[in-house]
Amino acid sequence: MFQLEVFDLATFENFLRSVIPQHALRFIEYFDPSLNMWTPIEEFEAVQTVSFESAVDSLVSIVPNVKEMVAEAKQKCDTPKDGLTPDESASIMLYSMEWGPRENSFDVILNNTLRAEDSEKIKPWELYIKLFVASLEKLPTISKTIYRGVKRDLRAQYPQGKRFA
Repeated sequence: MFQLEVFDLATFENFLRSVIPQHALRFIEYFDPSLNMWTPIEEFEAVQTVSFESAVDSLVSIVPNVKEMVAEAKQKCDTPKDGLTPDESASIMLYSMEWGPRENSFDVILNNTLRAEDSEKIKPWELYIKLFVASLEKLPTISKTIYRGVKRDLRAQYPQGKRFA
């Protein structure tokens, strides 16, 4: 359970700029939240973990420039220091990379696909999601506060004083 405090956008942006390194501010993005919870893919446990390149093969026609993104992620993760394999580290890197225009970024396309709740659209992503989740599960658990900024007024959806979990 966590508590979400609502700030006006200017206050929130100033706060973020004071505590977050400049290179990390790319996580402040336009976001169209869905308040509906997506039901997980039931057969997900049966999906086999494959190499990073194999995991994204089915996304070539869905994600513009995905081959270039994969090459860049692999290059940045050739010797990970976090106990992950290069493929595992690259799967996380790919999700977190900025790519222009923003709507062509890997994470934006994946998140929009998941929000659509269309199991047929999710199928090409299953191998990547399996590798990505397996990679995240290998990282040590830490307890930190994470802030997410958005370029939209969400105050009506998140009234002050109400708790969101």
